[in-house]
Amino acid sequence: MIREAEIVDAPAIYSLVSRNGAIKEWTRKEIEKIIGNHQDYYVLAAKQNEEVTGYAFAKCTWRKMYLMNIAVKREMRGQGIGKEMMRWLINRAKSQRLSKVYLEVRASNIPAVKMYESFSFKTKYVMPGLYQNEDGFIMYLSLSQNHPSRR
Repeated sequence: MIREAEIVDAPAIYSLVSRNGAIKEWTRKEIEKIIGNHQDYYVLAAKQNEEVTGYAFAKCTWRKMYLMNIAVKREMRGQGIGKEMMRWLINRAKSQRLSKVYLEVRASNIPAVKMYESFSFKTKYVMPGLYQNEDGFIMYLSLSQNHPSRR
């Protein structure tokens, strides 16, 4: 089940963020603040049997959505959870009449890159050394065209 995250999800999301290592500098209080800020942020929680198995953080600004972080618990990967969260985010951006969704991803994260490409994201830039001497891709999806987010 995927839904908007609630403050009660913050401890579990914080635990996943800490294990994922993507945004180590975030504290539990900062995550609670982001979850509570419905004007600027959209936060999803994927749950299975009341356990948070994934999350997504997106920031909306300048008529664009920036995917800050999306992650699924390691043992739950490959089950379509990330793809379903991405679909939710794209549909949310469309409903808000935003023009683009953009993100950064490690060049070596082939499963994530393939997932984004399945939604018609395009690589705009290759950023050498973006992730501690590892290249990153800046990808975007223009919402003015048809794309497979409604599959």
